[in-house]
Amino acid sequence: EELGPISAEEILNNSDKNKFDVLKDEIEFQTINNKYISYIGFVKKGTEERHGIGRLISKISGNIFEGFWKDGFLNGFGR
Repeated sequence: EELGPISAEEILNNSDKNKFDVLKDEIEFQTINNKYISYIGFVKKGTEERHGIGRLISKISGNIFEGFWKDGFLNGFGR
């Protein structure tokens, strides 16, 4: 079965808002491409640390991870 993209609204509506702890002044939108991953979404300002809503594609396994990220790790609702 093929899944379509997950929406930001779906992520936020299905997540524990108390786990977010992400302030809009501390994040920026980025596209990151390296030999391991392709990521589009929010990161901590001035870094490549995933922090906020984003989509990561592993170039090694082909797996796709979409959801809410905190301190570089999936946190809350996602797939």
